[in-house]
Amino acid sequence: MKILICDDSNYVRNKLSSFLKDYGFIIFEAENGQMAIEKCTKHEPDIVIMDIIMPIMDGITAMKEIKKTMKIPVVVLSNIGQQTQIIEALQQGADEYIVKPFDPGKLLAVIEKYQAQKVSND
Repeated sequence: MKILICDDSNYVRNKLSSFLKDYGFIIFEAENGQMAIEKCTKHEPDIVIMDIIMPIMDGITAMKEIKKTMKIPVVVLSNIGQQTQIIEALQQGADEYIVKPFDPGKLLAVIEKYQAQKVSND
Protein backbone atom coordinates (compact mmCIF):
# COMPACT_ATOMS: atom_id res chain seq x y z
CA MET A 1 0.00 0.00 0.00
CA LYS A 2 1.32 3.44 -0.97
CA ILE A 3 0.97 6.29 1.51
CA LEU A 4 1.71 9.97 0.97
CA ILE A 5 2.67 11.89 4.11
CA CYS A 6 2.32 15.65 3.79
CA ASP A 7 3.52 17.83 6.65
CA ASP A 8 5.69 20.93 6.72
CA SER A 9 7.57 19.52 9.72
CA ASN A 10 10.50 17.39 8.65
CA TYR A 11 10.44 15.77 12.11
CA VAL A 12 6.79 14.71 11.77
CA ARG A 13 7.33 13.38 8.23
CA ASN A 14 10.38 11.40 9.31
CA LYS A 15 8.63 9.98 12.37
CA LEU A 16 5.54 8.90 10.43
CA SER A 17 7.59 7.63 7.49
CA SER A 18 9.91 5.56 9.65
CA PHE A 19 7.00 4.11 11.65
CA LEU A 20 4.97 3.16 8.57
CA LYS A 21 7.92 1.75 6.62
CA ASP A 22 8.43 -0.70 9.49
CA TYR A 23 4.99 -2.10 8.60
CA GLY A 24 5.90 -2.52 4.95
CA PHE A 25 4.13 0.50 3.51
CA ILE A 26 5.61 2.39 0.56
CA ILE A 27 5.99 6.01 1.63
CA PHE A 28 6.14 9.25 -0.34
CA GLU A 29 6.60 12.62 1.33
CA ALA A 30 5.56 16.20 0.62
CA GLU A 31 6.24 19.32 2.67
CA ASN A 32 3.23 21.40 1.53
CA GLY A 33 -0.11 21.04 -0.18
CA GLN A 34 1.17 21.95 -3.63
CA MET A 35 3.80 19.21 -3.46
CA ALA A 36 1.13 16.79 -2.21
CA ILE A 37 -0.99 17.38 -5.32
CA GLU A 38 2.05 16.80 -7.55
CA LYS A 39 3.02 13.59 -5.68
CA CYS A 40 -0.56 12.29 -5.83
CA THR A 41 -0.63 12.80 -9.57
CA LYS A 42 2.74 11.13 -10.03
CA HIS A 43 2.54 8.23 -7.53
CA GLU A 44 -1.22 7.63 -7.08
CA PRO A 45 -1.04 6.76 -3.37
CA ASP A 46 -3.73 4.65 -1.72
CA ILE A 47 -4.09 7.09 1.16
CA VAL A 48 -2.88 10.59 2.04
CA ILE A 49 -2.01 11.71 5.56
CA MET A 50 -2.05 15.51 5.46
CA ASP A 51 -1.28 18.28 7.91
CA ILE A 52 -3.83 21.10 7.85
CA ILE A 53 -1.73 24.19 8.48
CA MET A 54 1.24 24.51 6.09
CA PRO A 55 2.95 27.23 4.06
CA ILE A 56 2.50 27.61 0.28
CA MET A 57 -0.78 25.62 0.24
CA ASP A 58 -2.69 24.43 3.30
CA GLY A 59 -3.97 20.89 3.69
CA ILE A 60 -7.66 21.68 3.21
CA THR A 61 -7.05 23.43 -0.12
CA ALA A 62 -4.77 20.60 -1.28
CA MET A 63 -7.27 17.95 -0.17
CA LYS A 64 -10.07 19.59 -2.16
CA GLU A 65 -7.86 19.70 -5.27
CA ILE A 66 -6.85 16.05 -4.86
CA LYS A 67 -10.44 14.94 -4.37
CA LYS A 68 -11.57 16.77 -7.54
CA THR A 69 -9.68 14.33 -9.74
CA MET A 70 -8.76 11.29 -7.60
CA LYS A 71 -10.57 8.95 -5.25
CA ILE A 72 -7.95 8.90 -2.52
CA PRO A 73 -8.86 8.85 1.18
CA VAL A 74 -7.37 11.83 2.99
CA VAL A 75 -6.63 11.65 6.71
CA VAL A 76 -5.93 15.07 8.18
CA LEU A 77 -3.29 15.44 10.82
CA SER A 78 -3.62 18.28 13.30
CA ASN A 79 -2.36 19.52 16.62
CA ILE A 80 -4.44 19.36 19.75
CA GLY A 81 -6.40 22.61 19.93
CA GLN A 82 -7.17 22.85 16.22
CA GLN A 83 -10.76 21.62 16.52
CA THR A 84 -12.06 24.38 14.25
CA GLN A 85 -9.69 23.34 11.47
CA ILE A 86 -10.50 19.64 11.99
CA ILE A 87 -14.24 20.33 11.69
CA GLU A 88 -13.66 22.42 8.56
CA ALA A 89 -11.48 19.68 7.02
CA LEU A 90 -14.15 17.03 7.69
CA GLN A 91 -16.86 19.28 6.24
CA GLN A 92 -14.71 19.85 3.14
CA GLY A 93 -14.22 16.13 2.51
CA ALA A 94 -11.54 14.71 4.80
CA ASP A 95 -12.20 11.05 5.51
CA GLU A 96 -10.64 10.89 9.00
CA TYR A 97 -8.49 12.89 11.35
CA ILE A 98 -5.61 12.06 13.64
CA VAL A 99 -4.30 14.36 16.37
CA LYS A 100 -0.57 15.01 16.82
CA PRO A 101 1.32 13.57 18.52
CA PHE A 102 -0.17 10.56 16.77
CA ASP A 103 -1.23 7.39 18.54
CA PRO A 104 0.48 4.52 16.65
CA GLY A 105 -2.42 2.12 17.24
CA LYS A 106 -5.04 4.59 16.00
CA LEU A 107 -2.93 5.46 12.95
CA LEU A 108 -2.55 1.81 12.00
CA ALA A 109 -6.26 1.15 12.59
CA VAL A 110 -7.20 4.00 10.23
CA ILE A 111 -4.77 2.81 7.55
CA GLU A 112 -5.90 -0.81 7.87
CA LYS A 113 -9.53 0.31 7.45
CA TYR A 114 -8.73 1.88 4.08
CA GLN A 115 -6.44 -1.00 3.13
CA ALA A 116 -9.34 -3.41 3.68
CA GLN A 117 -11.66 -1.20 1.60
CA LYS A 118 -9.10 -1.10 -1.20
CA VAL A 119 -8.77 -4.90 -1.20
CA SER A 120 -12.55 -5.35 -1.30
CA ASN A 121 -12.81 -2.86 -4.19
CA ASP A 122 -10.03 -4.46 -6.27
